[in-house]
Amino acid sequence: LKIASNCFVYVYNLKTNQLNEYSFVNLFSKDTLIEPQPNSGNSYFKKGNNSVYINTTDRPGERKVTVKISTTLSLDAIINESDNYIPLSVCARAGYAGFHFTQKSAGLNCHGTLMLNNTRYDFSSMNALACVDWSAGYMRRETFWNWASLACKLPGGRNLGLNLSAGVIETGFTENAIWLDGKLYKIDMVDFKFNRYGDKTDCAKWELHSNDGMINLIFEPVSHRFDKTNLLIVATNFTQKIGRYFGEITLPNEVIILNGQWGLVEDHYSKW
Repeated sequence: LKIASNCFVYVYNLKTNQLNEYSFVNLFSKDTLIEPQPNSGNSYFKKGNNSVYINTTDRPGERKVTVKISTTLSLDAIINESDNYIPLSVCARAGYAGFHFTQKSAGLNCHGTLMLNNTRYDFSSMNALACVDWSAGYMRRETFWNWASLACKLPGGRNLGLNLSAGVIETGFTENAIWLDGKLYKIDMVDFKFNRYGDKTDCAKWELHSNDGMINLIFEPVSHRFDKTNLLIVATNFTQKIGRYFGEITLPNEVIILNGQWGLVEDHYSKW
């Protein structure tokens, strides 16, 4: 936004249940650049000794992420978006004269390292996977969405990525898809069932079901981050939960069983 730019970074440790979170705001979008094309150029956010860079590289299909949070956190990663990988790209009307464009991909291979509080984590040895979510446009003055994201290794070693949403696009198009070893399967509209008005810290289950019957999942939260800000001109009410997925994904030739794979869900309202 031209009024302000916002950046947040968090790391959740699955073994210790510890959440390290960092959030920054630059008034009038100072020291912020968002590249207007999803597959080229550089984007960054800088504030003091803290910075986030997301850059394309000279090698096709690579996206480089560099994060520096003072002396606490340092991340260098390469996300592999190979030439034969198919992202989900959607451009649809939003409101009376606006539009919304998004490009998403999930279950991508990545390599690199994270240094957090003097502890080093190697993404290759962890079989880490990445998701990329790039959006832009002129959305409705008041916008809300629910979102679900997952990236995991299935038994046997195949990569599974999932992106589901509801609320941003209400024109019959959807942002719903899964990727199995890079192959994209489109998903119909998804219904998110959860208690929006409960305690933000509760661990009540979410249910996700698609109209075409392909998605029948239960999400069990174990941790969360949230932000509720009201500056009159702009406002946000944001809850993102970290947890495990259980249930079935039904494809034309097989049924994928999820039994505790880690992912995210989100409930988000914005006024901008």
